[in-house]
Amino acid sequence: MAILEAAANDENLPLVLSGKGVQPQRSKSLERIAGYSKLGQPIIRQGSRGISDIARELKSRHPEPISAQSSSLEILRELRDSR
Repeated sequence: MAILEAAANDENLPLVLSGKGVQPQRSKSLERIAGYSKLGQPIIRQGSRGISDIARELKSRHPEPISAQSSSLEILRELRDSR
């Protein structure tokens, strides 16, 4: 019943389970909430860089993929055949 009451009074706030039942959780900075977990807890964005910024930085650091390593398929086959 507490879940229904919280949903009826909901202002798009996540619900938090506590010893007193389900309570709406109020965040100090609602603009930083990036989404909600499976448990209904907010996922807070803590950084200021976006995904495109991170991808651009990684491509500038490593423009070509590393090719001097064994593939994961080869490693697994070696492990399988060593038994």
